Amino acid sequence: MVQRMFGRVALATGVVSAIFVSVACSSSDGGGTGSDVGAACDAYFDKVVSGQYSCLGVTFPADVTASQRARFRTECIAGLGYPGQGITAATLSACASVYGSASCRGSTGAGAACGAVTGSLADGAACNSASQCKSGFCNQSASGADGGAAPSGCGVCAPSVAVGQSCATGTCTVGAECVGGTCIATGSVAVGGACNSAVDCQTGLTCSAQKCAALSASGGACSTSAGCQTGLVCDKNVCGTPIAIGGDCSATSPSCATGAVCDYAGTKKCLAIAFAKPGAPCGLTSSGYALCAVGSCNSAGGAAGTCPAIIADGQACDGTDKTKTCDSLARCSGGVCVLGQSVCK
Repeated sequence: MVQRMFGRVALATGVVSAIFVSVACSSSDGGGTGSDVGAACDAYFDKVVSGQYSCLGVTFPADVTASQRARFRTECIAGLGYPGQGITAATLSACASVYGSASCRGSTGAGAACGAVTGSLADGAACNSASQCKSGFCNQSASGADGGAAPSGCGVCAPSVAVGQSCATGTCTVGAECVGGTCIATGSVAVGGACNSAVDCQTGLTCSAQKCAALSASGGACSTSAGCQTGLVCDKNVCGTPIAIGGDCSATSPSCATGAVCDYAGTKKCLAIAFAKPGAPCGLTSSGYALCAVGSCNSAGGAAGTCPAIIADGQACDGTDKTKTCDSLARCSGGVCVLGQSVCK
C-alpha cells in the first residue's frame, strides 16, 4: 500500500505523525525511465507530504522542505527498486494525483490508486513491504527467510486473507482492512457501513462511532474536528467556526483555527504555529508556538526549549542525546545515522 512502508518523513513532531510510503516496482528502474521515477517521487512528495502542511494551515521553512524533498527522492528511488514489487512510477504518480485533489477532511478515496497492489515474490521470500508479495502480506513479525532473526523492518511474504473473507485468524491482503471480522477494500464503505477509520470509507466520508458518515456542517454533531467539514472545528460535540489567531480561547476548550494552538496555561490566546530550525528556540516563544522542523523540541513540559542539531548521515549517534538528531528520513542504527533501508534478504 502506498502509505505503509517506505519512508519516515517527519513533517513536524507533535503535528503530523510520520508518513509511511510503500513504493516498489517490477524492475530495477521502477517500471519507467530514471526521469519517470524521479518525477513520480517528486510528485508524491509535493502532493502528499507538502500537501499536509497546507491542510494544517502552517508554512514549513523552504530550505528544510527542499532538503526533505531531495532526501525523500533518494529513498523513494531506492524503494522503487526493491525486487518483485508491483507499484510502478506510473502508479505512484496516479496516487499523488488522488491525494492532490482530495479535501483536507474525510477519506481521500485513495484505496484504488494507492492500495491494492501486489508483487511477484512467493510466500517465504524476504520482503520490505507487502506490495512485493504475491499474497499482498509481508509478515514483519516472522523470522528471516533463512530461518534466523529478520533485520529490523524486514519480513517474509506469507499467506493473506482476500477481500470478503473472514480475517478472524489471518491478515488481510494489501489494500484491505479487517472490519467486523471481514476483510474489506479500503475506500469502499458507504454511509452507514462499519469502519475502523476514515480510510475504510468512500471519498469524502469520515468514520464516526465506527460507521461511515458524511462530514458535518456548522451546527452539526461531531466527536472530533475530523468529523467536521474543512475549516470547522468540533467544540462541545458541535461543529463550528474556529477562533482566529490572537483570539481569546479561555472560555472554551482549545478550538483555535487550523495552524494555531490555544495557550490556555498562559495568555489564553490562540497562537500561530511556526517551525523552528536546528538550534533555534521552540515551544512557547515570544511570537507564538514553535515546533522543530527536524526532530523534537528539547524542553520540559510547556517551557521553551531548543531544537536539536542535525547529525549528518554516516556520523555517530546514540539515540539518547536529545540535543542532536539524525536528519529527515534517517535513523540511528548501529550507532550511526543511516538514510533508508537495505533490500531485505
